[in-house]
Amino acid sequence: MKYYLFIILILLSSCELIVIGEIPQEVKTITISRSNPVGTVLLFKTELDSNNIAAATDFIATPTGHKIMAVNKLDYYTELPMLRNKLKNLEISNIYEQHLDGNLIRVNVEFGYIRNLICDTKKLDSFYYIVNYKFEKTYY
Repeated sequence: MKYYLFIILILLSSCELIVIGEIPQEVKTITISRSNPVGTVLLFKTELDSNNIAAATDFIATPTGHKIMAVNKLDYYTELPMLRNKLKNLEISNIYEQHLDGNLIRVNVEFGYIRNLICDTKKLDSFYYIVNYKFEKTYY
């Protein structure tokens, strides 16, 4: 009798039919809209992916917190296609949000655990705008 009980205990402990004490992870949902900083960065990336540079410039503001004038948007027409080529067909692996100032929020979008798009966002007129962005690769 003791041998049967011993064999049953070994079988139950080796195949983990019952898991005790593990909490399921919560899935964080992100609302993609201009009213939050992460949604603004994701909309910016969506416009770049769809090759809509004119609409992508609508998400950018100056570092001082002013909307970009139409004449200054032309400067981004050479810069944003290069950023689009770097981000083309990359899947997002992680998103970090960091509050730097009362009105400045840094959003770090990670692509494939190697490439990062770091965007500083600022709230202007109830919408968030990207005031600074940087693309970098991390090698381990």
